[in-house]
Amino acid sequence: MIKLYKAIDDLYFDEYYQMKCLKNNIFHSGFSTVPSKEKMHSIFLDKLGSTTYELFFLLKDDQVKAYGQIKHIKNNSHELAFASLYPGHGFGNRVLKEIKEYCLSKNEKNIFMYISIINVISSLIAEKNGFIRTSKFDLRYNATIKQDIRFEEWILRK
Repeated sequence: MIKLYKAIDDLYFDEYYQMKCLKNNIFHSGFSTVPSKEKMHSIFLDKLGSTTYELFFLLKDDQVKAYGQIKHIKNNSHELAFASLYPGHGFGNRVLKEIKEYCLSKNEKNIFMYISIINVISSLIAEKNGFIRTSKFDLRYNATIKQDIRFEEWILRK
């Protein structure tokens, strides 16, 4: 059975940290090496204690498969992010679908994501879930390749 669990404590921090330590996630997060577990735990707890973030875990048979995040921004905007502990098994797609539906069930508007132009899989998942690429982008420094990478905005079609 697959279900979405809204984090209220650090019960699934170890799985979150495992996701952050996957090679692709290290790269797309801009780290040059595996992030410090202590630092990631501090960030995780800060997000849990904040009204700005909501953190979710996709569970299958009570095992974490993916992570989703909603960042609530001023003017009723909501930035989504997701990662899978098992890339290629559909869990990233499922967690994005679930957190998108969660936002829509609360009548939240202006739902968007930023995705690296080289993260083709996440772009395909975004498209599959009704997001479209806009002309807006950010340049974010990537410590692995020591240069900026373009992150493009994807908005949920109305």
